[in-house]
Amino acid sequence: MKVGDRVRVKNLDYWKNNQGEVIKRSKKLVEGVGKVIDINLGIFKVEFPDIENMVEYFDGRELEMFDTYEKQQVDLVFVSWQQKGKSVYNKDEYEWLFTGDLHRGVVFKAIMELGEEEVDRIKRAEKEGIKPVFDLVIQDADRRKNRREIKS
Repeated sequence: MKVGDRVRVKNLDYWKNNQGEVIKRSKKLVEGVGKVIDINLGIFKVEFPDIENMVEYFDGRELEMFDTYEKQQVDLVFVSWQQKGKSVYNKDEYEWLFTGDLHRGVVFKAIMELGEEEVDRIKRAEKEGIKPVFDLVIQDADRRKNRREIKS
């Protein structure tokens, strides 16, 4: 979670102030939706505009993200091989890159988790002729999963 995220309170833990007194917070905060306005040492300061503009403090265990992200089917369209932001198509030493499956216009089907707000932003940009460009990174398998089980 970061500043600006909308969050939902899922439970209330006990808090103690500097004098060791337990601070009770209103139970109406549970299931309440607020906006993170500050984070300090893992403590989230959350503003609740629908609850009398209340501001409360929570640890991460008490909160969950409110804005849900849904899986969106997307097309990743290969643009070019680039080095330092410039195409390498005119360089003879990179000729070996031009013969594989990765060439301009190749489409890869993918699934991404995007929030509704992000989908709207992408669609708006697309209407104005602006498109996001991605780097393709192959993640190495987690080697710990490949370890053989040692039987004793």
